[in-house]
Amino acid sequence: MSDHQAKVTSIETLDKFQKSTLLFTEEALCIFDSIRCEIQRYQNIINNEIPARINRTLFKWEEILKEAKIELSSARTQSGKVAAEQKIRLAKSKIKLAEEDKQKIRKWQMKLPALLPTPVSILTKGKTFLVNDITKAATALQKYVHILEEYSGQNGQ
Repeated sequence: MSDHQAKVTSIETLDKFQKSTLLFTEEALCIFDSIRCEIQRYQNIINNEIPARINRTLFKWEEILKEAKIELSSARTQSGKVAAEQKIRLAKSKIKLAEEDKQKIRKWQMKLPALLPTPVSILTKGKTFLVNDITKAATALQKYVHILEEYSGQNGQ
């Protein structure tokens, strides 16, 4: 047995501790849920929002490239041709950047499932501990408090 023992001087202290334990459990469960929501939010950003934004950017610059090629073929002046060629170079550059971003996000999408099960499983274990073990301990403590109250009530008479 441990040399350290709790020095409880009143039943009210035990009762207060039991209620604080239940309050802590509720607050911790809320925090676990908040963390889980943040993880899901970032997963949504990586899996949906960023790829959609990249695809919109890619589509926009592909359209600009098509327009610039049409402008180049129909340009009558040297300055018109130069402007269309600049627009083509810019569009190709932006398309290349968008394609690179698309590749980066695909890599993250493949890495993400391997990286996130650990935090999610840790959250699940923490919630399970709180719900099962701490709640059981608080219930047992409440039962002991009632037994002590009954005992002290009978001995006080």
